[in-house]
Amino acid sequence: MSDRDARPVNEDIRLEKPERKAHRRHTGISLSPRHKSHSKSDQALLTISELARELGVGSHILRYWETHFPDLRPLQRAGNRRYYRPDDVALARRINHLLNNEGYTVKGAVKYLSSEDQKDNKNASEAEESLIKAGICQQWQEELRSISSMLSDALTTE
Repeated sequence: MSDRDARPVNEDIRLEKPERKAHRRHTGISLSPRHKSHSKSDQALLTISELARELGVGSHILRYWETHFPDLRPLQRAGNRRYYRPDDVALARRINHLLNNEGYTVKGAVKYLSSEDQKDNKNASEAEESLIKAGICQQWQEELRSISSMLSDALTTE
């Protein structure tokens, strides 16, 4: 009996099979965020494919979001080519985070973002109002200082 006959049959098969390398199927969509070494600046316009690659979603998803999120309005040039401004990119990132990380539905994310906009508008109007009040207070302070100096001048001359 040889050594080969003494080994179990399964072991022979394992030794004869070449090792397979685990590989990931290339889908064309990068799941990692855009690296800072990317050739475009943060203020540059992104095409739909660049933004889709950055977010890890398909371009059809971005077009779908445009129909449901009224604030997501990229520039459209010749041939309906979409260019996303920095504000649009930030909003798309926010939408992506709400949908894919926070677990919101599209309807829920729309509702959340619209309520957030209302809060921002309310805060902006309150800030505007406080600036107006501060301006009025500053005018009153100047008038009071003027009156005070007039009274002190009148008292010192007598």
